[in-house]
Amino acid sequence: MVRQIAPVFFTMDIPATLAYYTGKLGFACLGTWPTALSLNDPPVYAIVARNQQVIHFRCAEPPTANSDKYRDELLRVSGFVLTNPEQTSLPVR
Repeated sequence: MVRQIAPVFFTMDIPATLAYYTGKLGFACLGTWPTALSLNDPPVYAIVARNQQVIHFRCAEPPTANSDKYRDELLRVSGFVLTNPEQTSLPVR
């Protein structure tokens, strides 16, 4: 039986996330961890808790757009991609 989980949420700004969770939502900060390279940099990991529930936060870069993501996925699944917007029928294999 699962009694407790500890989700890890990704954020681009640990200090702002901590301010929101502690100031607005009533969580307590259990700890923060800086990068191994510099103790003066903002933290890259944090843990908050409230009512015996714990949430971990990890700093992450914003996602980058990949214009070919779905094209590549479709190509893998179907073997072809409509490349001409005027094309209305699928190619015959």
